[in-house]
Amino acid sequence: MLGSTDENIFFEEEWLDTLEEQGIRANLIHAKLSYIPSHCRKCGIKNEGQIIKNGSHKTKVQLLPFRATKTELCLVRTRFYCKECQSTFNAQANLMVY
Repeated sequence: MLGSTDENIFFEEEWLDTLEEQGIRANLIHAKLSYIPSHCRKCGIKNEGQIIKNGSHKTKVQLLPFRATKTELCLVRTRFYCKECQSTFNAQANLMVY
């Protein structure tokens, strides 16, 4: 349905919900985005174990309508913490721009 080839996006077992909000029908696609980062996005240091998972962040992205129905991707992105620069950043996918 998405046509995505990103191997870091994992779809839930119950990945599709259809609901009606304010009289408008919508498809909600549920997925998770997680991977081991190669480097810190803030300071650029190569990941040699100092970047750890630090919770998650929910993102809702509106996609193109599918069969004339509003479609949104509910993506739970892994949040990372860099022990080197004490900063956090979210996982990113090539599917969309944040």
